[in-house]
Amino acid sequence: MIASELRDARTRLDALSADDAETDVRVVFSWSYQLLSVPARRRFTSHDLIQVCAAKLSAALDADDERHAALGRLLDYHLHRVRGAPAAAAAFRAARPPPRPGRV
Repeated sequence: MIASELRDARTRLDALSADDAETDVRVVFSWSYQLLSVPARRRFTSHDLIQVCAAKLSAALDADDERHAALGRLLDYHLHRVRGAPAAAAAFRAARPPPRPGRV
């Protein structure tokens, strides 16, 4: 039963919840999340359980326009990186010596 709850991202935190606020996984994760600065919350990557908890905390604590703006910044970042990929690949290829005969 717990294995199926852990497989489903929507019930993962429920499967690990406890009646004791000092050991409840949501409470423990929220302590860490709330101690992060706003810029750190924007670069926050972690275990999938913490990601689920952070998303729920963000939905509860952050305004919709702040979350929307953060998503826009994320998409802009990835678009910028994708646009720069051909130039970065060309520079990498140019910096590498040609392969020696018999080696790939």
